[in-house]
Amino acid sequence: MKNYKSEIPKDLGSGTQIFKMKEVIERLNVTPRTVRYYESEGLVGDVKRSLGFTRYFTESDINRLREVLTLKQKGYKISDIKEIFAERYPKNEVLDPLDVSIQDALLDANDLKKCAQYNVDVVKTELVFDHMTVSHTDWQNVQSTEFLKPFKMNNLNKPKNKTYISVPTNTASWTGCGHRAIAHYILNKRDEVSSITKNIPQYIDNLTEWFILPVEYSMDYRYLTDLEKSIIVEKRHHNVTESVILFESELERFLEKEIKDASLHSHRLVQQVLFQCDPKGPHYTWLTSLIHKSVPHKDILKIEPVFPAYRESVGTLHGSFLALF
Repeated sequence: MKNYKSEIPKDLGSGTQIFKMKEVIERLNVTPRTVRYYESEGLVGDVKRSLGFTRYFTESDINRLREVLTLKQKGYKISDIKEIFAERYPKNEVLDPLDVSIQDALLDANDLKKCAQYNVDVVKTELVFDHMTVSHTDWQNVQSTEFLKPFKMNNLNKPKNKTYISVPTNTASWTGCGHRAIAHYILNKRDEVSSITKNIPQYIDNLTEWFILPVEYSMDYRYLTDLEKSIIVEKRHHNVTESVILFESELERFLEKEIKDASLHSHRLVQQVLFQCDPKGPHYTWLTSLIHKSVPHKDILKIEPVFPAYRESVGTLHGSFLALF
C-alpha cells in the first residue's frame, strides 16, 4: 500500500505550492512544537491537512509564521499579535459571495439556517406520493417505508443563479450523496474558504461515492447464524461504477484503503466526508464505528440519516451512502 501520508504532489493544480512541516521548520529555524502552537492560536490561517493529519502549508502560511516570529522578537504578546492580524487579515476581505442556488433536497435544518444567514438562494422541493404531497423539509415526519415506493420531487421555484447544486437526475443506477456533501461543506466553511463558489466544479470532479448494502440471508439452514455476513459495496467516480462483495470482517480494511485511495483525486487534501446511514437500522452502530476508524480527521466527517432521494434510488431501508471530495 502506498504511504498516503508522504506521497503528495507539490502542486494542487491551482498554482499553489505546498510544503510539509519539515520544510517549514528548516526555512524558519523553529521547532514543530512552535509551529503547532501558533497554528492552535489561529495565527497561521487555514492550514490544510490530509486524512492522516499531515499538515500542508502554503507560502502565505510561511510568511505569516515569519511575521509572528518577528513580532515576538520585538516583544509583542500573542494577544497583541492576534489584534494586529485581525486588522491585517480580516476574514471578510477574502470571502466571495455565495452566488449559488441549492435545492433544499440537499439541506438539513442547520444548513437552511446558514442559507438564511448568507442569503443563499434555496430551491424549494415537494415530495409527491400517490396519496399525499409534503414539503421536503418535513421528510422526517413521513414513514420511512413510504420512500421505498416511487415518488416525484417537484421544484416549487427556479434557481436564480447559474451555479445550481441539486440531487443528480442523470445517474444510471443509485443516486449518491456527493452533491449533498458539497452543499453542506460550502455552507459550513463559508467563513474559512475563499473563492468557494468558483471551486464547486472542482469539488464535483473530485467526488467519489459508495453504496454499502449488508446482505441478509433467508434460507433453511441449521447453521445460518454461524455464517459470516456479506456486504455489497459499489463505488462510483466520474460515472464509472465498480462493485465488490466482501465478508463482514473485510469491510473495515477495505473502507480504509478505499477512502485513502479516493483522496488521491483531491491531492490527499479531502474537504468533506459524508456518511448517510439509517439510525434505526441494525447495522448503524457497526457501520458508523468503521467510518470513524477510517476517517481519523473528525472535523471533515459528517454522519446523518439517509435522505429520501437516495433511499428511493435503491429501494431498500438497509443501504448506506458514503461520499468524499
